[in-house]
Amino acid sequence: MFLLYAGIIIRSLLPAEEHAFYLGLVEIEVSSEGTQVVIKTFTDDFLDVMKNYNDEHQRDESDLSEGNRLIVEAYFNEKMIVGESSLLTLKKAEIQNDSYWLTFENTGTMPSTFNITADFFMELFPAQQNVVITTWEDQKRSCRLALASPSCEVEF
Repeated sequence: MFLLYAGIIIRSLLPAEEHAFYLGLVEIEVSSEGTQVVIKTFTDDFLDVMKNYNDEHQRDESDLSEGNRLIVEAYFNEKMIVGESSLLTLKKAEIQNDSYWLTFENTGTMPSTFNITADFFMELFPAQQNVVITTWEDQKRSCRLALASPSCEVEF
């Protein structure tokens, strides 16, 4: 019995297991109708961040009730900024394997040069990196954002 308790105590002193990496992928498509932003993240990271952001977020990953949708929208409108006045509206959320795919829309027009900030999840996972791929007509731009540099300028 002593060995069991000793094992539990020793295990609790060891660092918690972590991912090998923390990564988010953002695909931004700009068109004359507006901007679509698709964010792909690991499901467990998404749920941990949402719970950390707002205790009312339900941990059940399949629950995309109106309350949860509003929490997700509020969080990403703070952490995912495309252009100067970009209010993102959550249009779709899907679970694919171990990833969440969140689709947002912004109906505003974009200038040919704009800033992108994508510092989501970095408050909980400082090693988080977000790869942003922006498409405008047949042109693509990409950047890799991290805690030290959470923004980039895109020019088309």
